[in-house]
Amino acid sequence: LRKTLQKRDVPPEVTKDQVQSHPLSIIQALQDRVTDEMTVTVDVGSFYIWMARHFRSYEPRHLLFSNGMQTLGVALPWAISAALVRPNTKVVSVSGDGGFLFSSQDLETAVRLNLNIVHIIWNDGNYDMVKFQEEMKYGKSAAVKFGPVDFVKYAESFGAKGYRVNKASELEEVLDKAFKEKGPTIVDVPVDYSFNQELGKTILEDQLH
Repeated sequence: LRKTLQKRDVPPEVTKDQVQSHPLSIIQALQDRVTDEMTVTVDVGSFYIWMARHFRSYEPRHLLFSNGMQTLGVALPWAISAALVRPNTKVVSVSGDGGFLFSSQDLETAVRLNLNIVHIIWNDGNYDMVKFQEEMKYGKSAAVKFGPVDFVKYAESFGAKGYRVNKASELEEVLDKAFKEKGPTIVDVPVDYSFNQELGKTILEDQLH
């Protein structure tokens, strides 16, 4: 089953000078590093649709989504809770840059408790789930852009480790370093969301409008 599902999730090849990572590249890199005993917590945003459709989990209560509650900012607090309940395993939390900023101050708690959390930020400088739906409905977007934010310095200011993927080809190397760290670690991954309108075509009409 795992091998069959993996065939559906193959990302396009990374080009030499590519900066932003394709969503499937990020998911594949995570899938290769997340073991069955690890807990993965997922925030709300465009990445959440990609994660829900393509990230595979085979243990109950080890992949946590907000789903219809659409609660921005839940990934990091959930990861803190999971790390307290399951102290002997790495916890992975995933958010967009906008969602992370809703609860990023909780990083202080994670640092103070020295929790083994790797938090992945899909960074595009927009509230993209709003942006691509506006574009699909109105042909343009408004009031969705923010930043830029230096998430590496932000992490370090709290005493956490911070990494940034400067080129798409560096993604796996950076994740390897992050997963080896002890204590809270933030990974800033520039993401290419240009494929989202194709993704949006399969969302139910009443959900989109």
